[in-house]
Amino acid sequence: MHIALTPAQMRAVDKYMIEVKKIPGILLMENAAYGVFDSIRAEMEPCSVQVFCGTGNNGGDGLAAARILLSNGYDVQVVMIGKQGDLSGDAQINYAFFESQDEKPLWLANEEELDELAPAEVYVDALFGTGLSRPVEGLYAAAIRHINEQDALVVSVDIPSGVNAQTGAVMGMAVRAEITVTFQYPKIGHFMFPGREYAGEVAVVKIGVDDGCDIPLQATVCAYESDDEDMCLGQRARGTNKGSYGRLLLIAGSTGMSGAAVLAARAASRAGAGLVVAASTESTVGVLQGNVPEAICHMFPGGIDGRLSSLAAAEIEELGQGKTAIAIGPGLGRGSAETELIEEVVLNHAVTKVIDADALYALHDNLEILEQKRGDVILTPHPKEFSMLCGLPVDEILNDPLRYAVKFAVEHEVVLVLKGSTTVVADPFGNASLVCAGSPGMAKGGSGDVLTGVIAGFAAQGKDAYEAALMGVYVAGMAGEYAAEQQGEYSMTPMDTVNYIGAAIEEMLVDYIEADTVQKKTSDSLDEAETSDFPLNEEALEAEEAEREELFTGEPQRLFEQDREEEESPAFLEKYMDEPAEEHDKALIAEEEELEQEQRELVRDETAEAEERESEEQAMEATQEMKREILQELSRKGESSPTRRKIG
Repeated sequence: MHIALTPAQMRAVDKYMIEVKKIPGILLMENAAYGVFDSIRAEMEPCSVQVFCGTGNNGGDGLAAARILLSNGYDVQVVMIGKQGDLSGDAQINYAFFESQDEKPLWLANEEELDELAPAEVYVDALFGTGLSRPVEGLYAAAIRHINEQDALVVSVDIPSGVNAQTGAVMGMAVRAEITVTFQYPKIGHFMFPGREYAGEVAVVKIGVDDGCDIPLQATVCAYESDDEDMCLGQRARGTNKGSYGRLLLIAGSTGMSGAAVLAARAASRAGAGLVVAASTESTVGVLQGNVPEAICHMFPGGIDGRLSSLAAAEIEELGQGKTAIAIGPGLGRGSAETELIEEVVLNHAVTKVIDADALYALHDNLEILEQKRGDVILTPHPKEFSMLCGLPVDEILNDPLRYAVKFAVEHEVVLVLKGSTTVVADPFGNASLVCAGSPGMAKGGSGDVLTGVIAGFAAQGKDAYEAALMGVYVAGMAGEYAAEQQGEYSMTPMDTVNYIGAAIEEMLVDYIEADTVQKKTSDSLDEAETSDFPLNEEALEAEEAEREELFTGEPQRLFEQDREEEESPAFLEKYMDEPAEEHDKALIAEEEELEQEQRELVRDETAEAEERESEEQAMEATQEMKREILQELSRKGESSPTRRKIG
């Protein structure tokens, strides 16, 4: 995990190190230059290097790096852009060194001079730093174009010139670096696209001491990359059961879109949800029963053309009882019945709710219901869906996705997952995480359904809304990376991502924290949540039968969830059953009682043995005491101690 700062925050950190820690600015510049030098030296032995410098502090870092490279055997040429009189104080000090050299820096006067430069093996970009706020033009744009055209190692100082350090946007044109050496803390622009792509590998170099500075502690943005060590999950305790890991109600699928329900249901189960109850239309229930045998299926009353009818909303109140999370939207369809269903879920259920896809469409004209919501709400739009929700053009959103995601989350008091190459997870308090895990192979229909299932699976297990969203995005991204490694980015499918969720989670397990459970969450926040939403006792958890696997051939048998207790086993399974279910349950109870009786007898025997040993020890002690008294009495009378008679 990285704390990601804005340019203004980084300037405040620099000021703190100079004014409070009394570290001269020229020394910070020198340390930054050595960081650049070390990165180049790790890649290339002494060779030809061209260093392109501006007149600000970023250019000063480049000049200092050029001096260090030169003193270490590199053939260095410095190219300056701008006016010499504009050189900043520390940059001017480093520039003075080159004025004493035989080969002076080249102050670029026109684009034609770029063509006259001899090619180099390394190009250092020190034109603009994190303060750039306007589009790149003129000679600067020509220099950037020239650098990008070279077949050589390109190293950017702090951030690629032309990339906005606040947003990651490209300001007209930007350097495409293989390595970016940034200082003290990475910036938000290093993680947001397209800046993340332009930055290449980012190396963070400490250039000073900022202990005691509260700026990083107050930062509201952090970033997670692939294989992040701070992303971890606890081991599960042996004494837990399916009820410990929650009950998810998934409302998804319709005619022609049953696959969305299958992907979400399987992803939720793979993410660890104790029980998944999938509610949908008749056609989707049949598909679910054949492809997600571990899920309980509930069939809503059918409407026209395999869509939901208005009667579906009336069943949600009972269906939602005892659930610890609800996910709604994947493949659901769009219409008045779906809108009524969304309103019922948002307004009348206090558990965490994950709202995606068609459910977002139903919500966009009715955002005011979020003001009256019960429980936490997680929205998971892609940029086009988010455009529909917030009313902004997609292009404007993509120019600063972090800003708009945070603004929406705070305004509507929701957790917002704005999906993208870097996914933004924003909470209602103005904090955000940038998740950089994932693969281009995930750019296929169905990947969003997988993400919904994973997030909902974690929410059902007792994680709070923000943590469930963050963990779900990261796990889905890592699973996608594993799938791409095995199947290739072109050929992998969303179901491949589902199948690698387990591998992603396995890499995150640690033994020093405890896995989340519904009971743990309930005990921690009993006063804040309705206990009916988080049942504590096993009897309540077992009220709905979980032995659901419906085996069928031909036309699937349609069963309502409430009919399951009366369901008889298929005839062809009777030969595999040693005894009826009721007698089997009695046998299990008898076996448990017998085991408890044996344990009680074992404890009783151990207690009796301990008492007997204690009695023998007391008797032995009494005998020894008597012998000591006899010997003392004989000693007083002058008699010798009795001796043992020899035998043989």
